[in-house]
Amino acid sequence: MTNAQKSSFDGCKAIALVNSKINGGKPIAIIRNPVYYANRKEEICARAFGCFSPNHPMAANIMAQGDWLVSGETDFLCHIKYNDGLDKYRLSPKEISDAIAAKKADACYAFQVRNPLHNGHCLLLKDTRVQL
Repeated sequence: MTNAQKSSFDGCKAIALVNSKINGGKPIAIIRNPVYYANRKEEICARAFGCFSPNHPMAANIMAQGDWLVSGETDFLCHIKYNDGLDKYRLSPKEISDAIAAKKADACYAFQVRNPLHNGHCLLLKDTRVQL
C-alpha cells in the first residue's frame, strides 16, 4: 500500500479488498479494524530467501510493493480460485476438517505459509512426519 492509500484509509473501520482478476471485481474480503505496518522489503527478502538481490525473481515482486502492509480481522467473502491447477489443494478450514473426518485419521499435520517454503519450514515438516 502506498502512503497515499494509507492516508486515504485513515480512520476507516473496515477496508474491502478487491482484485479485478478475481470474483469479477467484487470484494473478496473485508479487513476490519485495520492495522498498518512498515513494509520492510529488504528484511523480508533477506529472511525469506536468505539474501537480498533485486535480481531474485521474488525480490522484484516484493520491491514493487508499496511502503505499507495492512492487517486486521479478515472476513473472506468468497473462495479464491487462481485456475493454476493447484486450486484443489487450497482448502478452507472446514474442508480440511471434513477431509480428516472422512479419512477417519487419528493424526494430521499441515503447514500453511504466505511466502515460499524455506529450509526452516522444510525441517519442521520433515520432523513432524518422523514424529508421527
